[in-house]
Amino acid sequence: MSRSFTNNDDSINNDNENNNTLYEDTSSITIDDTEGFHSFESDHHNESSSRVDYIIDTGDLLDDDQCNFKYDLSKPLYDTARITVKKATSELMNFAVESNSDKSTTIRLFKLVKSLLPTSNILPTTYTTIMKSLEQLSLSQSKYYCNGCTQLCIMRKNKKICDNRDCAFSRLSLKSHQISKIVELDLATQLKTIISRNFSLFFNEQKLSRDFDVPHGRQYQSFPTSKNQKITLIIHADGSPLVRTTKSSVWPVFGSIVELPHQVREFQSNILVLALWASCQKPNVDLLMKNCIAQLVEYEKNDLVIMVKGIELHINIQRQMFIADLPAKSLFMKTISYNGYSACTVCTAKGTCKGQVVYPYRQNMHSRRVHEQVVLSGKEAEQKQVPVDGIKGVSPMLQILNYPDQVVYDYMHLVCLGHMATLVKRWLPHLERNQLNEIDSQLKLLRLPHNVHAKFNYSIGDVSEWHAKHSRLFVLNVGLPSIISYLPKVMASHFAVYCLAIKLLHCPKSIDEISFAESLIDYYCRTAPLVFDGSIELLSLHAHMHLGEQVRQHGGLAFSSAFCFESCIRYLKKMVHGTKNLASQIAYWCDMRSAVPRPEFILQQPTGKTKILFSSVKINQYRHILMNKLLEIGHDCKNIILFLRYKDKSNTYHSIIYDDSFSCASFIVSYNASTTGITKGGKARLPYSSVLPDDTITILRRVLALLSVLSTYVTVY
Repeated sequence: MSRSFTNNDDSINNDNENNNTLYEDTSSITIDDTEGFHSFESDHHNESSSRVDYIIDTGDLLDDDQCNFKYDLSKPLYDTARITVKKATSELMNFAVESNSDKSTTIRLFKLVKSLLPTSNILPTTYTTIMKSLEQLSLSQSKYYCNGCTQLCIMRKNKKICDNRDCAFSRLSLKSHQISKIVELDLATQLKTIISRNFSLFFNEQKLSRDFDVPHGRQYQSFPTSKNQKITLIIHADGSPLVRTTKSSVWPVFGSIVELPHQVREFQSNILVLALWASCQKPNVDLLMKNCIAQLVEYEKNDLVIMVKGIELHINIQRQMFIADLPAKSLFMKTISYNGYSACTVCTAKGTCKGQVVYPYRQNMHSRRVHEQVVLSGKEAEQKQVPVDGIKGVSPMLQILNYPDQVVYDYMHLVCLGHMATLVKRWLPHLERNQLNEIDSQLKLLRLPHNVHAKFNYSIGDVSEWHAKHSRLFVLNVGLPSIISYLPKVMASHFAVYCLAIKLLHCPKSIDEISFAESLIDYYCRTAPLVFDGSIELLSLHAHMHLGEQVRQHGGLAFSSAFCFESCIRYLKKMVHGTKNLASQIAYWCDMRSAVPRPEFILQQPTGKTKILFSSVKINQYRHILMNKLLEIGHDCKNIILFLRYKDKSNTYHSIIYDDSFSCASFIVSYNASTTGITKGGKARLPYSSVLPDDTITILRRVLALLSVLSTYVTVY
């Protein structure tokens, strides 16, 4: 069995979705007896010719968020209580976090509950006592800087004052728009929390990462081997507006852990918040990253020592890469803006001005940038106060990153939000209104897997309204078949080349596929000005030429994008209430999320979900052949259990019978033919397991619907 038609690596975050809860391990097959339309055991499912939207239930999620307080030694909440103060505090705080309450409402909740309990209760009602009850310390430290001179403010009677005599704001009590706030968060404490709840994944001898995931790239393989545990971080930075009236924005710096399997790596609860900047001005990178870089450098030279489950761990921290959109990358790396000369962060191409700066294909023969030369150019630029070869200064990020190998192009912004939108806009003049309507109808009628949340509510003519998830689905899966019969042949064939190249780089299966994708991109970029005109040769097109080498260095584009980080930015913004102390609010809730105990993630075993009786009318059309095929392989139909859904370690597959009433389509699968080794596609009918005479249940077969045996039940295409 291979994987579902739409890769699960894209479905965990889906631009604005993030399944953030945990599942308990099940060592045997489980039966889903849920009432209602998820239960087929009673065989009273309400059949209808119309399909309804699918509602994800616990059978589709990856794990269960039930916390274990087995080792809780705290005091009872009150004299005769059966619950400890730690558990009560944790449950209340978890409710506050999940319901997105503000700080004052949360404290009121604690005080209300305390007033309803016996007077002898010891429920905490302040931030300090809550953290103490949870046996945690604050992870964050806030600093305020004057926007006039970037000097650290002093605090007097809870007022921020700039004491720089040369500053225009000297000796004044600064208002919020005159201040930039930096929140520094403790890396060690966050890592300990994440390692604790994913302990089995860090020390699991099974191969958990996909081929051409980040650990298989040359960059990761080049890190020195160590007998100690290695933690490698993908760093991301971007900004997002918080309060429109004051033009205040938040700039979080995130980190994800390469050593975690991809699906778990992108859980919001497993994303590190390294630093925060909140201001009406763009970040001063030197100030923002100072503490973060100091921690990263320290833990590379001297291992971080933490205790987890009574085990002393020595952790060496490395950095894999820095991901950001082009404006944020320019800001943090102190390079020229993406629309200027010498803006490519990989090569020395200078570009040509044709109304705007373009990078013609015929001028692409340029050398790759070198880290040492970038540092020299940065120093020269600082002395001359002008950019040198596209470098505006020496970025502090160069202390922890090797330029350009670890400064990558983000395919979410480059492909999905960038070039894909450019292409569609250039197609529109060639499409008539009735053709646009037909394309829109096709996109709206799509039946997608249950974990792909990308309904095309906006017309292709309004591509600017599409989110990155729509463009991703379009370029990887549905765009070519929906558009090919409407575009001029030259444009359609040109787009086909692009789709195939991005698909291969998205999740390659071999080095040969990467090389083939490179040749396709080379052809695509070379012919783009012929299909359209020279104005299409912007930096966003030129950067595609470097994607092949980037995939060799860091793995497939699916594993090295900003999708999960963009979801985290939206998640952080939901923590903000009102217009004051924005960064402090985020830091407060980050503290609380780390403080509230979470269950350990246990890798789930393959399991069946939603049992269906062999006598069900749902399988009438398949029963006779099913019985014969089962007898051929020695399985008595009396000793099998049929399921409508199947869960492996990271995916949930539906049968076509299960999805028949819903608008989703999670029954399309791919599998390896047993004789030829060729990957084929099909539609899963019924997952099953066999029951041995001693009534023990065997491991659920990985082959859905007997794909290699019951070919009658598989539609191959």
